[in-house]
Amino acid sequence: MSPNSATDLARSGELLILSGQLPEGLSSIEQALKFDESEALDALELPVGDHISANGASADLLALCHAAEERLEALQPSNLARDVALAGGAA
Repeated sequence: MSPNSATDLARSGELLILSGQLPEGLSSIEQALKFDESEALDALELPVGDHISANGASADLLALCHAAEERLEALQPSNLARDVALAGGAA
């Protein structure tokens, strides 16, 4: 069964990324953003604006986020999907 909403696509993408399937996860998030950007960002618990911060994150979590950021940048997905995935790591 294929996801039929931006929320489903975004959450599916998030799970794929967390399970190590970065290209598939980014593709799903990109589809979600194209379907309904606000709904996709809300499903990922990301603000619609540029108000994402790493305040309060532990050093270990920040290190993991930086490593994921480097891997995502190396994949060179579309700018929008990469930015959303990278923002999720900074939240």
